[in-house]
Amino acid sequence: MRPLELTLWLALLEFFMGVFLFAGMLTRVVGSLGLLVAVLQVGWLGLSGGLLNLALALGSLLVALRGGGSSTMDSVLGKMQRRSIEREAHRARVRAEARVARHAADAPLRSPKT
Repeated sequence: MRPLELTLWLALLEFFMGVFLFAGMLTRVVGSLGLLVAVLQVGWLGLSGGLLNLALALGSLLVALRGGGSSTMDSVLGKMQRRSIEREAHRARVRAEARVARHAADAPLRSPKT
């Protein structure tokens, strides 16, 4: 792969990682991928590429370890999913209690089999 091709692929990858981080989607995964890309760039270029690659590595490490925070789309979707599961569990408990109450109300009306 020629250097220009490699540069364009890395730029495209970093652009889409930035889009995902900005949108708050897959923050830990994208942070880990960003860390890998930054480490490879520092390995290939050394510090001749400037301190930007080191800053990218540090930022990616922080995002990979800490996540994006409570305002990311990952967090919001997780809260929605937990709320949905909790509501479904509550509905199941209410249905079970109603079934038990209905069974208890019908029990005195039944005649014992002899």
